[in-house]
Amino acid sequence: MRSIKAPPPPLRALGPVDTMVLSTKPVEFRWRGSIGSGLYNLVLRNHLGETLYNQTTANVSLVLPTHIKLQPGNTYRWQVSTIDAGESASAEFSAAPAEVEALHYRMARLKTGSISDRVLYALYLDRMELHEEAREAWDHLETLRPGIQSERGMQQ
Repeated sequence: MRSIKAPPPPLRALGPVDTMVLSTKPVEFRWRGSIGSGLYNLVLRNHLGETLYNQTTANVSLVLPTHIKLQPGNTYRWQVSTIDAGESASAEFSAAPAEVEALHYRMARLKTGSISDRVLYALYLDRMELHEEAREAWDHLETLRPGIQSERGMQQ
């Protein structure tokens, strides 16, 4: 009997996707690569379609250089393409408005408090749609109290 090989998974944008990011923190673009692709090209455009960043890499992630400044409240679109396989994936995200950034830094004291404070902080991040930050907070909580993420899933 002949086995049928499943096609390789397509190129996929992993983050940031449909979320807000803090313009004061480095933005890491992450994607799931296409099997056999050696090089990727990442392009970041602002809400006007102007290219802010264009970089080729062999990695499946790239951190936006600090000299590229995101404007609070603006929406951005990024696209990653394979150089040799002709695939592409794209996603949008926005830079948090200034008032969200200010509130975030006031709330950030909770991330070093008790487990309850840290849960409150992670929930706050989720609520503010700062999903990348929230994921980091929940992952850290998981190291402090294994199983807390599954408890969270039961409450949602």
